[in-house]
Amino acid sequence: MSCLPKVFYGILPSYRPQPHKGGEFGDVSGQIQVGNSYYQMIGIIKKNSENKSGRRSRERTTEELAEKPLLATAREGEEIIRQFVEQGMTDARVDAIAVIAPQYFDHGLKGTLKMLARLAGKKVLFIELDEICKLIAMNENVQVI
Repeated sequence: MSCLPKVFYGILPSYRPQPHKGGEFGDVSGQIQVGNSYYQMIGIIKKNSENKSGRRSRERTTEELAEKPLLATAREGEEIIRQFVEQGMTDARVDAIAVIAPQYFDHGLKGTLKMLARLAGKKVLFIELDEICKLIAMNENVQVI
């Protein structure tokens, strides 16, 4: 377990994790470089859709949390699509939209977001479980609980 916004601290230039208020410029944002090109990126971060709280949920193993993909039809998937449209597609400052969750994305969700990005002329990045693990491993600022 780790605080996902902190994963990007020290990796994205000038990025500082901030308390979530709902009106910020993405859950994470910064300028990224791909080759010789620079892009203004915002990131949409969601927790693992299987990591539900409440009395009805039972404790799940790490393997169980990792094996179920994030679906477009799940509440979290629908929220990603909403944020993608509202924050990323309509903001002219945004060149790239990163979708970040500590699990794998369903092909249907990826396809929907790729199509929306193409319509808006934006780039889309998927930062899934494997990439998050690599970011945590290379970032000394992140403490894993």
